[in-house]
Amino acid sequence: MKKLLLISTGFLFLTLNIHAQDKTDAFKAIEYKNLFKEAGYKQEDIDNKLSKAYYDLFEGPNRV
Repeated sequence: MKKLLLISTGFLFLTLNIHAQDKTDAFKAIEYKNLFKEAGYKQEDIDNKLSKAYYDLFEGPNRV
């Protein structure tokens, strides 16, 4: 019984790993629209806003 459980658990993890790899490859293949660019914002302004948002969330005094 333990061998069957171990084999089925291993198969489950192998299957999940294969599906996870497929999703990451598909995610990388998608090109997303830059809605701010389409709205007329300059790329420099967009980059500055994203950098500030990243800093505020992950590095600033009120980081999460």
